Amino acid sequence: MFRAIRWPAVGMLFIVLAVSNLRAQSLHGCITGSPVKKAALGYYFGDKRLVADSVALDKEGCFVYRGSKMRPGFYTFFLDTTHAFDFFYGGSPVSFAGSYTALRAMDFRDADNQKFQEFQNIGMVVQRDYEGGSLTAEQAQAAYNERTLAWEAANGTTRFGQLLRARNPMGARTAVEPGGVERWTRAYWSGLPLSDPAYFRSPFFHSAITLFFDKAIIQDPDTVVSALNVFFDLPKDSAAQKYAVAFLTNKYETSNVMGHEKAFVWMVNKYYRTGYATWEKPESLAKILKKADDIGMNLIGLRAPDFGYAAYDGSPHRLKETLGSYTLLAFYDATCGHCQENMPKFLEIHKKYAAKGLKTVAITNELTLIEWKSFVERKGMVGVPGWTNGSDTAIDRVTFRHYYHIPTTPTVLVLDKDHKIIAKSLAPEDLEDFLSKKLP
Repeated sequence: MFRAIRWPAVGMLFIVLAVSNLRAQSLHGCITGSPVKKAALGYYFGDKRLVADSVALDKEGCFVYRGSKMRPGFYTFFLDTTHAFDFFYGGSPVSFAGSYTALRAMDFRDADNQKFQEFQNIGMVVQRDYEGGSLTAEQAQAAYNERTLAWEAANGTTRFGQLLRARNPMGARTAVEPGGVERWTRAYWSGLPLSDPAYFRSPFFHSAITLFFDKAIIQDPDTVVSALNVFFDLPKDSAAQKYAVAFLTNKYETSNVMGHEKAFVWMVNKYYRTGYATWEKPESLAKILKKADDIGMNLIGLRAPDFGYAAYDGSPHRLKETLGSYTLLAFYDATCGHCQENMPKFLEIHKKYAAKGLKTVAITNELTLIEWKSFVERKGMVGVPGWTNGSDTAIDRVTFRHYYHIPTTPTVLVLDKDHKIIAKSLAPEDLEDFLSKKLP
């Protein structure tokens, strides 16, 4: 079906209140027949709608809003949860008049909002014709596309036209352009008004970021880092840059995609370690830096740090002594529920691929070994060819815990013959699928 601009139907209960002291006149109007005497001004911040301020309506439904710090962007005038309308503020006063029962027919007096209303009416008219039966779904889609393209052709060079064109960051492209991720990143963002503060306060900026980093590039960590490097070097509004730093750092810190922690470490080193992220409190910043330091030693592509450990029989060993076509390095706790469920599965996978050169070093993270010894014996993990059980109970010297980030157990890494990390954090079924391709 055709796509008109349909702003999210945000109820007032979901709006975060962020009141600011705004003083100079920016907005005035009258809404007749309104039973509501206090309205809220909502604006876009990423994928959320915040409230900039509230305005009081007099008995005729009129008001004057004074706000010298009101930033350019798309706003929503909320009377209540079911009565609201959108408008654009570009820096000049906005004036309108209308009825509480017919907010879509608001009479705007400024050029930008007249153009905005003209654009929105394209979708409303096509929708009306489709629902009335005069257009099929295919005809409605074609009509909407034709009319919006005509509107863009007539208005695309204006500031407001460029902002509305940004709702579709792919433009006429249907696929990634050739020439490498750096070229594609520049091509994707080149037509978007990154330096316009109004673009940040719109629903388009956040959606462009998520579309690009989720779907428009390969999720390989090196590709992501290359795209980040180009994206952040592009000139943009300062608020948009700060938002992108915070959003993408959190995105890659919490990502479930294997290898994305490399992007998180890159973001931290570039913006948090250098003093750019001034919005972080010292204690929060310290945690972010430590996590990046811990993860930074175990990134895919790096050689796994060597460490010493005691085998099940008490004999001393080092990781570097384990030589196989591939090595499975697993850190776990015998008392952990997930470990009790998954370690036997990892054992069966090991047995399946041991004859093809797979070695396994399974290290308990516990400091007391009674439960561990019982566990490995009950689960048949002792005496298995190519499988080594290990432990290190020292707390007064450097151990594997200093070299490996183990946020949860079991934590699993796959090493190649040179002990370079090639995969990590795999569930048993994902590990078997991975090894089936490496050791067919």
